[in-house]
Amino acid sequence: MSEENGNPTGNGASTIERLENYLTAQEAPAKEEPAAEQAPVVEDQDVKAEVEPEAKDDGAGVEGPQITTDDLSALLGVEASMFDADEEGNVVIKTKIDGKEGSAKLNDILAAYQLRGHVDNQSREVAEKKKALDAQAVELQQRAEAKLQEVEDIGTLAHQELMREFQAINWQELRQYEPAEYAAKLADFQIRQGNLNASMQKVQAERQKIAEQNQAQEQTLMASEAAKMRSHIPGWSDEAVAAKEWAELEAHVQKDLAAWGEQPESLNVIKKAFHINLLRKAMLYDKMMDSKAGVEKKVRIAPKLVKPGQAPSAQDGKNREFNNLRSTIKKSGGKQGIREYLIAAGKV
Repeated sequence: MSEENGNPTGNGASTIERLENYLTAQEAPAKEEPAAEQAPVVEDQDVKAEVEPEAKDDGAGVEGPQITTDDLSALLGVEASMFDADEEGNVVIKTKIDGKEGSAKLNDILAAYQLRGHVDNQSREVAEKKKALDAQAVELQQRAEAKLQEVEDIGTLAHQELMREFQAINWQELRQYEPAEYAAKLADFQIRQGNLNASMQKVQAERQKIAEQNQAQEQTLMASEAAKMRSHIPGWSDEAVAAKEWAELEAHVQKDLAAWGEQPESLNVIKKAFHINLLRKAMLYDKMMDSKAGVEKKVRIAPKLVKPGQAPSAQDGKNREFNNLRSTIKKSGGKQGIREYLIAAGKV
């Protein structure tokens, strides 16, 4: 076996082999080498040279195979500046947390990554559960509103039936000729009317409660969406800037609605920050295109620029003469300037 094949740090070894040898060398315990047999004393120098082997520099002073941060960089596909070595020669990764530089071992970074993944999974699970609970709450609320509407409809029908019964009785005659029955019927009517009124009051109280819950949910939603808008539109963190752009956006939307023949509608009916952001981007795009068209128009009608001190060319003077003659013809209604124009143009 050649020296390069026997030595893991030889030039013939690949980066992966050197890395594997480096890792296994850290894990394998050092083997105790047997004591070398004492060479016999030989007086003859020629014989002594044959008995004693020639000393070789096999790198015995270096413990195990060597690997550099460049090797790790090439193997892992990471910049070499990310790697470092501690006092014991262990590989560490450079870190920067809240502007403070530090270092961490690979095992620590792996543990942190796994912990982050665990936390992210739990966060997603919590978010999914919350979404399911919100959907369930909305469904229950819709059922409650439907039940209240049903009770209210039944109460309205019962009140209408009670009124028909009341109007069908000749109360004046009943009071005059049968006062006992009159008193009994009147009491029965008042009890039934009281029960119906109590039921309707309960329905109204429940409706008020649901309305307050909806308002609270609406405020929470709007606060969350407002935070999203400030996050995606940093300028809106300034209330004055937000109010100014909101007014501009409102006017832009109303203008577009009118152009499409739609009825005007306030931006306040839009709940999602995502939709507001899309409308704002559309407004900024329209403003950019209008500005671009204005710049192009100015460039087209702008006079030809010349360097300071540079005399206008003969062609410029001729063009100016033609323009002046055209202006004279136009202002005089064709009574002046025609002959001069034809002469200047070489027509006559």
